Amino acid sequence: MKSQKLKKLINSLSLKELKDILIFDTIDSTNTYVMENHEELESCSIVIALEQTDGRGRYSREWNSSRGGLWFTLLLKPEKSIEDILDLYYIIPLSIINTLKKFYISADLKWPNDVLISKRKIAGILVETKMLKKNVEIMAIGCGINIENEIPKELSTKAINLKSIDKRHSYEKFVQEFLRELDHVIYMNQNNLVDLVKVTQGYFTGIGEYYELWNNDSMIFSGKIMEITCLGEIVLRNDSGEIRKFSYGEIFDKK
Repeated sequence: MKSQKLKKLINSLSLKELKDILIFDTIDSTNTYVMENHEELESCSIVIALEQTDGRGRYSREWNSSRGGLWFTLLLKPEKSIEDILDLYYIIPLSIINTLKKFYISADLKWPNDVLISKRKIAGILVETKMLKKNVEIMAIGCGINIENEIPKELSTKAINLKSIDKRHSYEKFVQEFLRELDHVIYMNQNNLVDLVKVTQGYFTGIGEYYELWNNDSMIFSGKIMEITCLGEIVLRNDSGEIRKFSYGEIFDKK
């Protein structure tokens, strides 16, 4: 699919909450573009690429972003403290899960926001922020969803794409359904019609598994997952028996 065809497809959806929608055939990184050009874009704008040449995940890990996947970044401008924007982190994970349900596919979440099908990742999310004093001025919520893109052999046991589950599920159909759902979830959240944190909590998996928590390049704690709280916090217990609780915002890079 070419960018002009995708643009025509998206324009037919009559989206209400999503503002500027920019589509690129190829780009280095949609997150980089948003962070560098946020002043020219409205809140709730979205940048989509058919291919990324320098896609990245959390902790600056390389993210394979070949054609056939949905690579995008949602720009939000909350201008609130980190404690007051927890709900915004769950807009995209919940939208993905709800979209997959329409294809009769069940998915789980691995804290903080990887989307899994049968314990293999179908989508990953990278949140980058820009602070102004104590408030989050800019949120760039980047996401990669594996649809028809090839999964590298070395990742075949850890990642999955939609096509491998059912070849009838096309890129075009998934993009249509996902953007409609994303638009709906944004509307519901902005009008306080849904508690995103509470709803999303029921999808988390991994209780009892070992987990490492990092902030930029430093590991700050590791241990077994004891609980995901009603506030979306992860509770870990290390080998010494020490129990600590971490919120979503403590583990993301701040620009």
